[in-house]
Amino acid sequence: MSIKLRGKYVGIVSVKTNDKSFLALPDDSNTAGTILYIGDEVKSDLKIGQVVHFGNQKSTIKVGGKEITLMEDSNIVAIVEG
Repeated sequence: MSIKLRGKYVGIVSVKTNDKSFLALPDDSNTAGTILYIGDEVKSDLKIGQVVHFGNQKSTIKVGGKEITLMEDSNIVAIVEG
């Protein structure tokens, strides 16, 4: 099963953030994940496969047994590079 996001939404699968390679963000509700889906109106430099940090304005769905976090692209606070 797959989904096609519409609008300015991205779909992310969460990753553990206790690794020292991730940013330490002040709000405990911020977390990190890998982008799996990008909506048709996202006009930023986001790409599938990037690891990003995001805030707490999100919802969650299950797709093919995976929990996918959905949010607007403006809720992404950082892209992990390098």
